[in-house]
Amino acid sequence: MSLSFVIAGIASAAAALSYAEFAGMIPVAGSAYTYGYAVLGELVAWIIGWDLLLEYALVVAVVSIGWSGYLQALLGQLGMTLPSFAMGAREQGQAMSLISPRCWGALRSRAS
Repeated sequence: MSLSFVIAGIASAAAALSYAEFAGMIPVAGSAYTYGYAVLGELVAWIIGWDLLLEYALVVAVVSIGWSGYLQALLGQLGMTLPSFAMGAREQGQAMSLISPRCWGALRSRAS
């Protein structure tokens, strides 16, 4: 087990040194987008930028789900509970909806 940590540490150090090398070659501050723009061109940098944006959006959603679970557990230990509409996703049978049920019915009937 500890050997795997050593191997992971060496791999992380190599990745950090590689990124430092790339960052030193481009005199402006930036990230993968800046490096992609300088080395691979505008189209590839555009794709990398949108990929990063989508990645961050998904990560934020996953982290918020985790934190909401922690908050619900903490409130449960303190003897408090959230209303049922604010406790989970629609697939779990509970959801927070800003549109009233009547509006959902009207929207569904227009869509079909």
